[in-house]
Amino acid sequence: MALNTAGNDRFIPTAHNDDQNAAPPPAGDARAALLRQALLGARGRVLQFAKHRDPPPAAPPRAPRASPKHHKRACATPFRVLAAPGLRDDFYLDLVCWSRLDIIAVGLGSRVRLYRASTLKELCDVGIGDAVASLAWSPDGRRLAVGCASGRIALYDVGRGVVVTPANGHRGRVGCLDWRGDVLASGSRDRGVACRDVRVSPRKTVARWKAHRQEVCGLRWSPDGEALATGGNDNAVRVWSASKLGAGAQELQGHGAAVKALAWSPHARGRLATGE
Repeated sequence: MALNTAGNDRFIPTAHNDDQNAAPPPAGDARAALLRQALLGARGRVLQFAKHRDPPPAAPPRAPRASPKHHKRACATPFRVLAAPGLRDDFYLDLVCWSRLDIIAVGLGSRVRLYRASTLKELCDVGIGDAVASLAWSPDGRRLAVGCASGRIALYDVGRGVVVTPANGHRGRVGCLDWRGDVLASGSRDRGVACRDVRVSPRKTVARWKAHRQEVCGLRWSPDGEALATGGNDNAVRVWSASKLGAGAQELQGHGAAVKALAWSPHARGRLATGE
């Protein structure tokens, strides 16, 4: 402390440092560095750009889970039983046919019955001394061809319940029928096959020929309509081209009994299944 003795009464303290050996405070850049170290630590910056990092590798795609396959089991017991009195048990007959309009036609002796849902209707009676031998619905499900044991063939308009016109048939039982559009093919015990275009006249045949050495038991048009397969009681299968029916048939061997069952594959062109 200093005292002014010249008559001045003001008290003026004298600034001094009690520690004469202390180091002087840093100046300039050194001081700024110390403050930055004290406030920010080792990072040295409040805000800074993060270093670029590659994104983590994507997880491999998971394979889709296969949905469990539910196999529909065929019912072991019938859900409905239809009365069919007079249904004949004969290998050479074809007495049941289901139309695309969900009508089942059944030949019962000389009569043809139609079953739809819970209704029953009698379509026709081919007459005393005759019997139904085969049935075939047209592709549109509106006409039914009926082949008889006498060799006659009748076409019925099911909507009106009347015969359109009797067609010229065969000299023996007509055991198989099949449609290709408006063309109806028939096979008979007389060993022949006949084709008729019902748009022109069911009484007229567009082709007729001897197809087998014995009765024609089955026939089926291919899905594209380009071939007609026939099976006979002579254990043979023949495939006829629609462009030259009655000539140049391809004969398939391998059966030891009459061939009645014929089915073309709807998936593979030209593939035919046959059975006895």
